[in-house]
Amino acid sequence: MDNHDKKYTLLVRGTRVTVAKEVYKAYYHCRDREKYLDKLAEYNNISLEGCNEKGISVGYIISTAEDSMEDEIVQRDMVTRLEQCLLQLDEAERQLIIALFYLEKSEHQLAAETGIPRMTLHDRKVRALGKLKKLLEIKKFSVQPLTFFPKEVRGFFLFPYCSLKISYPAAQIHELSSRVKSGSDVDGRAKTACG
Repeated sequence: MDNHDKKYTLLVRGTRVTVAKEVYKAYYHCRDREKYLDKLAEYNNISLEGCNEKGISVGYIISTAEDSMEDEIVQRDMVTRLEQCLLQLDEAERQLIIALFYLEKSEHQLAAETGIPRMTLHDRKVRALGKLKKLLEIKKFSVQPLTFFPKEVRGFFLFPYCSLKISYPAAQIHELSSRVKSGSDVDGRAKTACG
């Protein structure tokens, strides 16, 4: 039987109905997506009914949950590094970068405002960005890793042998971090806690 001879049917109110291949695929695509979202919602402990009542997409909730606090901290750190590197540029280069990227002026606008030819501004921009890139690369290797200890940390911490739901005050987390850095046997305690 060729693919051209194949008939696609769907069950509609107890009766098999022949449909076009595109309709058949679209139906099963939607059905599979619903199953996927159900499993994802169950895994992430989200009520589909509650979301539907409020008009909220489950896909939206899951995608926004993935934007973690860690990402925000890393982004803030990157902005801080960029600002520190900008301060190391000379005044003219810094003002050029600020005008073009922070104030979002075009090279043409800046040329008209300053009276400096656009190509000269472009060359200065390329040179300043090159310096900034080098400074950021140097800064990347010379900055200490971030340390972040809120008043209390809650959640799953994955140890090599198990995951435990724990809640510790920040002082205990800091102490645990120090022991890990010093090489104490934190892993051994996790094994015995899991049995």
